[in-house]
Amino acid sequence: MATKGVWQLKQVTIRYCQHSGSSRYVRQLLGDHRFLKFVEENPQVHFETELKGARHPILIGDYVKNERKVSDIKNQDIAFIMKQLTRLRDSSGRKMTHIKKPVYSKRLTIQGIWQPDLDFPEFKISDRT
Repeated sequence: MATKGVWQLKQVTIRYCQHSGSSRYVRQLLGDHRFLKFVEENPQVHFETELKGARHPILIGDYVKNERKVSDIKNQDIAFIMKQLTRLRDSSGRKMTHIKKPVYSKRLTIQGIWQPDLDFPEFKISDRT
C-alpha cells in the first residue's frame, strides 16, 4: 500500500526447506509464471529466498517503518501463497488496533430516546404576544 506515494513494503523474504514436504508448493512457486509476473509488476519490493533446513515455510514482509509481518504458508497451494504476497504488499505494516467507542453512556444520544407518546402542551396563536 502506498502512503503519500511511498510503498510501505520494502522486502519480502521467502524462507523454505529444500527437502521438506510442507515446502513443496513454495518450491513450485519459485518457477511459476504468476509469481514471476508478480515480481515484475512490483519493482519497489526486494524479493529474496532463504533455505532453512527442517523448517516450515514462511513469508516475512519487512516494511519501511521497521515493522515485520510473518505469514505461515505450510502446506498451502500456490493460489493461497499469492494471496498472502498480495496481502503483504497491500498492507501498511502497522499493527491492528481495536477501535472502541470514545464515550460510554446509557443513552445513545444527548437529547435522549425519542418517545412519540409524550404529552406536549398545545400552544394557541392567541397566547403569543
